[in-house]
Amino acid sequence: MSEQTNAENNIPDPDGQPTPADPSEILPMIGRFIGWTALTLVGSGTAFILFAAAPTRTLGALRSHRLKWEQRKEQIDQAVAGSECEPDVDAAAPEKPHD
Repeated sequence: MSEQTNAENNIPDPDGQPTPADPSEILPMIGRFIGWTALTLVGSGTAFILFAAAPTRTLGALRSHRLKWEQRKEQIDQAVAGSECEPDVDAAAPEKPHD
């Protein structure tokens, strides 16, 4: 089978007959495809694990903030409970009639 080529660039002539792919060329391409696919999966899995693990460093800050909020809420509740026991001076004072 003679193949026409472009003499200047050694490129097969597009007007020539198509030739079937050589099986010895297909197997390395399949291997490269599987390799790149595996590399992509491993890389994306690693990136996912790193991004998922990032918030765990902030959990201590969340706990600390929650404790501070609970302490503040307790102080507010105590202040409200203390003000309910003592009568309000303005509420106990009788109103003066308007002339």
